[in-house]
Amino acid sequence: MHGENLIHYGVKGQRWGVRRTPVQLGHRPSNRVKKTSKKKELKRISKAAKGRNKRQKQPAANPLSEFSDDDLRRLVGRLQLEKQYRELSVSQVKKGNDFFNKKVKPAVENMVLDAAMDYANKQLRRAIGLTDADSMKKKGK
Repeated sequence: MHGENLIHYGVKGQRWGVRRTPVQLGHRPSNRVKKTSKKKELKRISKAAKGRNKRQKQPAANPLSEFSDDDLRRLVGRLQLEKQYRELSVSQVKKGNDFFNKKVKPAVENMVLDAAMDYANKQLRRAIGLTDADSMKKKGK
C-alpha cells in the first residue's frame, strides 16, 4: 500500500480476457485419469448392454457371492429374528383382541346402553312436562 492508495500492477504479461494454460503457469501436466460419476458409468454400461443381442446375454452373477460368510450369518440371523418377532406380535394381538371382545366390549356396550336410556328418559320427562322432583315423588309412594 502506498499511503491511502492501493496499487496493483497485475501479473506481468497477462492480458485482459486471456487465460494462461497450466503449463504456462509452471504446473506439471497431469497423467491422472478423469473421474467419472457412478451415474455416468452405469449409464455407459447399460447402453453397452442394450447393444448386445439378447441371446448373447450372460446370466447375472449371484449377488450373494459378494457377501462374506460373516455378513451372510448376520443377515440370516436378522431375518430369523424378524420372523420370530412377527409371529410373537401376531399371537399377542390375537390375545388382545380376544380379551377385548370377551371382557371390554360387552361392558362398554352396557354402559353406552344405560347412558342412552337415561338420556332418553330425561328427554321424555322434559317433553311430558315432568321434573325430576315429580318422578322422585312417584318412586317414593
